[in-house]
Amino acid sequence: MKTRDYFLIPAFLVAVLAIIISLLMGVQYIASLILDFRFTSIYSSIILSIGIIIGFILLIPISIILESFALHIGMKNKGIYFLIQIIQFTLFLFFMDLLVSNFSIVHFSDIANKFIYFTITYGFVYILAKIGDLIKKSDEEIQQVQ
Repeated sequence: MKTRDYFLIPAFLVAVLAIIISLLMGVQYIASLILDFRFTSIYSSIILSIGIIIGFILLIPISIILESFALHIGMKNKGIYFLIQIIQFTLFLFFMDLLVSNFSIVHFSDIANKFIYFTITYGFVYILAKIGDLIKKSDEEIQQVQ
């Protein structure tokens, strides 16, 4: 790889981050059609999307620790991975509740709307991750065939 190609990496990362933020803002719009919440400023939707990304980045080391612990004790069934997902979801809800309450980004009409919104967001990102895993598997199969 030439040295000028290294400058493409940050540009690519910024482009991917912009796409993810745009997708999360789309989820916010769809959620606003069925839930009752309002943002405190015009930049709150972008700040909330960045906060969601930070929340998922903070879940990465926790996921690695929990999955390695499950493998260490010898539990490789679907139930333990479901339990790990529940733990991660609970920690995500806790982080997002702290973020929203401390920074006053968005006002929800009641607590149920808040948790339904974060459940929709977590589910959307989880589905994106599963689609990414399927694409990765198909790419590996294509690589093995060739």
